[in-house]
Amino acid sequence: MAGSHFFEPLSGGKYLITNFIGKHNILTKKQYNDFLSGDIIKDKKLYADLTKKGFIRNNMDFERLIDDTRKRYSYLFCGPSLHILVITLRCNHRCVYCHAGSPGVEGGESVDMSKKTAQKAIDFIFKANTPSITIEFQGGEPLLNWETLSFAIAYARKKERELKKKKLTLALVSNLSLLDRKKLTYLIKHRVDICTSLDGPKPLHDGNRVYLGGSSYDVVTQKAARIKREYKKISSRREGRDVQALMTTTKRSLPYATKIVDEYVRQGFEWISLRPLNTFMLPKQTIGDIGYGWEEYVHFYKKAMDHIIALNMRGVHLKERTAWTILKKILFHEDPNYLEMRSPCGAAIGQLAYNYNGDIYTCDEGRMLARNGDNSFKLGNIQSASYKKIMNCEITKSACLASWLDGIPGCNDCAFQPYCGTCPVANWSSYGTLFPPMITTNNCKVQKELFRYFFEKMQNKRVKKLFLGWIK
Repeated sequence: MAGSHFFEPLSGGKYLITNFIGKHNILTKKQYNDFLSGDIIKDKKLYADLTKKGFIRNNMDFERLIDDTRKRYSYLFCGPSLHILVITLRCNHRCVYCHAGSPGVEGGESVDMSKKTAQKAIDFIFKANTPSITIEFQGGEPLLNWETLSFAIAYARKKERELKKKKLTLALVSNLSLLDRKKLTYLIKHRVDICTSLDGPKPLHDGNRVYLGGSSYDVVTQKAARIKREYKKISSRREGRDVQALMTTTKRSLPYATKIVDEYVRQGFEWISLRPLNTFMLPKQTIGDIGYGWEEYVHFYKKAMDHIIALNMRGVHLKERTAWTILKKILFHEDPNYLEMRSPCGAAIGQLAYNYNGDIYTCDEGRMLARNGDNSFKLGNIQSASYKKIMNCEITKSACLASWLDGIPGCNDCAFQPYCGTCPVANWSSYGTLFPPMITTNNCKVQKELFRYFFEKMQNKRVKKLFLGWIK
């Protein structure tokens, strides 16, 4: 009677069961034994619930299951929707965890993207067979190459008006140090979302993100506040926007989980992203200085999330992005297309990254890897590449195969597989192969702990209600 399913023991003698379309249920030990033996039919309410979710083998509604599966994997029917344009490698910060740009170099325009390359890249981007496109301008510090950045923004909006059939989102990732009133007015006029970095309270942020011109904390908090004020002025005429911020967790961050959360609340942010440190391209000395074990990160994340939940219970509104992604998958059986946590991942088929010189990569991580001399994830150059060839090349196919969890031992029978994802670039860089023993990787260990955390938290009805409110 029991249909195909995955299971995972939870605390309190409970059992989590999931299936390939992402439906789940939490059973007591007796209920799980009854489910396996067929005696679950005696519990009419639970039996009906399990039947509806596709867990009862002899009562499968295949048409509905097919439809649910098609919706869950809808991202596979579209081309890459996220396109990262690296406007320059120059930067005026020396962030301790940086591996994306050329820290401290404000001269040397040879690492700037030209207008010609930007135009060619945007023409290429609009060939993607997807109804929605996001172009994200990154660096270095993209505001250092304002001439090309402003041109690319205007040209992308022009293409949107001409083609009419594609919804375009523009986003800028910046440390805000060079943002003046004129530039901000231009960005708002062209509807460019702005994202910056805030690692926590001033000593922590300034220690992680060293600014050559003074306190990076003072700059980012003051200018983020200015952006918020400008957005409020237009909210009556246009959908209200807000500046977003990301944080990166270093060894220095670990003792300050609650203080980091409180800093985001104090600065008026409604979202926080508790991102782990990306170490796979950092020098060993740097990793020794700011790195940590996966267990330490899990402890940090749980402590921060416990605090976020407690604050929300008291009426303070703050959401965490990884939590939102996981909960969207679990509670609504929908994949929000977060490219690093889907199967297969977003490499090439979900995103493309364009370096300042026009080189195209499967993702920004692939571009960063090339900074260390490894071009394993380079797909071509914008001057000669064709969209069709890039989508059909061996690198794209390999990245898809290496991140398709249904075919990976250790993932294909895991209860958390319907919600999980892996990064082939990180696996290649860290383990020297696209197919490491997945259950031994730090990413797998962290993801399992986070999934288990949220499933157990949701057994509290008040917390589950809060989570449902987050994602509606």
